[in-house]
Amino acid sequence: MIQLSKYDITRGLKFPKRMSAELAEETGIHVGDGCICQYVNNKGFLGYKYIVTSGGNEADYIEGYVAPLVEKVYGLYKKAKLKNDGTFQLSYDSKNLVKFKTLLGLPLGKKDFIKIPESVLNSNFFLDFLRGLMDTDGSLCFLRRRGTVKYYPRLAIISKSKFLILQVDSLLRISGFKTSVSLNCKTSTIKGKQFYISRVEMNGKENLMRWIRLIGFSNPKNIRKLEEWKTKGFIEK
Repeated sequence: MIQLSKYDITRGLKFPKRMSAELAEETGIHVGDGCICQYVNNKGFLGYKYIVTSGGNEADYIEGYVAPLVEKVYGLYKKAKLKNDGTFQLSYDSKNLVKFKTLLGLPLGKKDFIKIPESVLNSNFFLDFLRGLMDTDGSLCFLRRRGTVKYYPRLAIISKSKFLILQVDSLLRISGFKTSVSLNCKTSTIKGKQFYISRVEMNGKENLMRWIRLIGFSNPKNIRKLEEWKTKGFIEK
C-alpha cells in the first residue's frame, strides 16, 4: 500500500484499488506515449515525473481525452503544454504516482523491453488497454489496392519492444482478429540513427469492423478518418 503525503492528499491524488476499463486504457496510453522517470532537480534532490507526449496534430486528444482520463483515474489534472518541438505534453510531478506505476509493472526510463502488466492481462479489460495503445503507438490508414482511391483499411501497432508486440498479437488473435507480425525490423530516424522496431498489422474491412465493434477509438484523429471512410467509402488524404 502506498502512503500518501499531505501534499498528495491536498491535491487529490488517489490510486485505483483494482483494474478497471479506465485504468487499463490509461495504461495503454502510457505504454504508447508515456514514460516515468527519475531525475535530479535544481536543488539537488531526486524528482519523479509521469509524462505523456502527443504529436502537434493531437491537441484535441491529449487535452480533451487523456488529461480528463488521468484525472479520473488518479485525481490529478494538468493542462497540456505546447513544447518547442511542436508536441503537446502532460507532465505530473509525483513520486507516489511513479511508484504506483512501477508496482503495476511499468519501467522507469526507456521502454525498449516494456510489456503488458499482468494485472491487465489477467483482467477483463485488456481490450481497453489495446484501445489506449492503438490511439498512441498505433495507426489507422487506408491504402490503394485497386484503382486510385484509398479505401483498403490497415490497423497497425509498432513498438521497440518485441515482447510487447507478441503479447498484443496473442490478445488480438484470441479476440478473433487476423494478424501479421514483423519482428526486429531495422529503421532509422531523420538524423540517420538506426534502431529496430516490431509491428503487428490487421488488414482489411473485416478486421476494422471487428475493431470498431469490440474496441473502438478514443483519439479524434482516428475517429475522423473512420467517419470519412464510412461516409465516402474512401479517404482523400
